[in-house]
Amino acid sequence: ATDPTSSFSTQDAANAPDAGTAILSLWAFQDGTDLKIVTGTATGPEFRYHVFHMATDLWDGTLKNETIEDIKDSAANAQRISIAVRSDGDVIALYIGDLDAIMGTNYARVDYAIRVTSWTAGVNVAGQGLESDWASGAAGRGTSDKTHFIYGDATNADVYHRSLSSADSLGTQHLVDDTTVAQVFTPSVYYDAAGTERITAVYQDADSTLQSVIIEADGTPDTPDNASDSTVLILNLTPVCCLALENGTTKKVHLLYADAATRDLWYDSNTNDAGWGTDTEVLDAVTINRISCNVYDRSGTKLAYVYDDGGTVKYNE
Repeated sequence: ATDPTSSFSTQDAANAPDAGTAILSLWAFQDGTDLKIVTGTATGPEFRYHVFHMATDLWDGTLKNETIEDIKDSAANAQRISIAVRSDGDVIALYIGDLDAIMGTNYARVDYAIRVTSWTAGVNVAGQGLESDWASGAAGRGTSDKTHFIYGDATNADVYHRSLSSADSLGTQHLVDDTTVAQVFTPSVYYDAAGTERITAVYQDADSTLQSVIIEADGTPDTPDNASDSTVLILNLTPVCCLALENGTTKKVHLLYADAATRDLWYDSNTNDAGWGTDTEVLDAVTINRISCNVYDRSGTKLAYVYDDGGTVKYNE
């Protein structure tokens, strides 16, 4: 966009990835000047990988529509996928893998796969051997290239956390919340709290508000906090919200979300884990369908956000 308020235009449309069907889940990670992207679709191969080069505004001709896994017997609504990227460029994808049959009944499982030069086979994260359906969630990178997975037991309405070390070793599974209904998550943020790793994740709770949880030093999660004053809008099994970290002297986590009733845009923040405040309305009389935010310096520190307002992509700070 030359005027980033609303004049966005599609780049390299002729070479854009062809998903073959509607994209139901999409996560992206900025790695230098590349966007590393994973998508989930309703027909196989359900999970694919793509790279867009921002330096040239071109899609990578080789690294697009690359199959992560072709799930032959996946459960309904099994298109959720998320991504984390290590400092060496290795990509970790978290998604719903092949069904696990127990006594003649199929159950959904959560898997991860890693790409160095090609994708590994899916490795089970949670649910194997259990008579319950599990839901994929969010992958995020912490200290020392440790990847943190937030996911759910959909049958029993529980949220869990588990980490994957840089040496590809899975850590202990921790219960985050046992009162959720829909396991829907948003990307987490990480910061160093005086030498202690701190991961903040947000998800929809049973009452449809947003809850936040902090995992310190890969240990037992703290008691979840209510992060939003209103119910959050859910579209395509995903909360319409985003977190961004202001990683200065104070560690400030910013939250933007759309409320379910009006689709207006709301804001709150949490500084040094001191608790969330009272939500303030940022945009009124809008139709927020999706939002993504980040903190950076542009003539001073700004919370920048790109959002879909009734079908028009817009930028604001």
